[in-house]
This record gives sequence, structure tokens and C-alpha cells, in this order.
Amino acid sequence: MTYQIHGLPAKAFEPLFDLSDAELAKRQITRRNADADQGYPCRITLSEAAKGDALLLLHFEHLSLATPYRASHAIYVSKGAQDREIKPEEIPQSLKLRPLLLRAFKADGYMHDADLADQDSVSKKLTEMLSDPGVAFVHIHNAKQGCYAALATRPGEFETAWCGQDAQGLAPS
Repeated sequence: MTYQIHGLPAKAFEPLFDLSDAELAKRQITRRNADADQGYPCRITLSEAAKGDALLLLHFEHLSLATPYRASHAIYVSKGAQDREIKPEEIPQSLKLRPLLLRAFKADGYMHDADLADQDSVSKKLTEMLSDPGVAFVHIHNAKQGCYAALATRPGEFETAWCGQDAQGLAPS
């Protein structure tokens, strides 16, 4: 069984960059500039922001299904980030740089399995998890900070409900 990793949709975050700092603060969002070439993983492109890149640091509910496993954490998104089609079995750059926590979920949002992975084992572990017919999707987290990093599914089985809050909830009204 193969897997495909997905970043978050750019359209959910683009309008936020046009808000004033005061409007962002009302949403508990802060504007940042990357001060290094590593340490600011964009959740849209799944690559590291370059030093000087404009970013938003915001709270994101990455598992919004109505279960006890509902979860959220801070994430970075880069200004001007574009959606990226990640090929099946491709491990994006930002997931190769840090230890990972893999959380496998059933379609209803209940956890089925979990494991730790590094750049050498992540592909094998995602394949194993998604080979289990009880697993619908896997959330990938940075193991040390706990931040949501990406979603993994079987190719062609992506469901928007598996990657967090409704994008309309982020966009300015």
C-alpha cells in the first residue's frame, strides 16, 4: 500500500496576509519573518521558509472531527505559498529535517495507532500504517514541538475533513 502526503490549502490562508496587525491579533495570529533558513516549516508547501520570508504563526485545529482526539496547535504558513502536488511516496523536505510522530486514525477520527519516525523510517511506517484497512489517514507531527506537520492518506483517498478546520473559518468575513 502506498501513501500520499498533503499540505494545507493555500486559499485558506492567503486572505489573512492582507489583514492589519490589529485584525490578526484579534484572531491570535502573529506576523513573523524567518530569522534562519531552518525552523519555520510552511504547512502549505511542506518546505522550510527561507531567512527573511514573511510568515504567519497561527492556531490551527488540525483534527476537527467530533471525537476526544480533536486537536490543535500552532503552525507557520508562508506568504505567497502555493499549493503543491506531492507525488505518492514522496517525503517533503520539511519532514526530513526533524523527528516525527505519526498518528493513524480511523475515518471517524478515533486513533488507531501511533509511532515515532525519522527520515529513514517514515516511508516504511506510513506504508505499514496505511496498509491496515482500519486506518483512513495519518497525521504527521513534529515529535519535539508537537506541531501538526501534514496529512498522509492512500493516494486518491483524500478527505478535507481529515486535515482540520473549515478554511472558511480562517478567512476574513
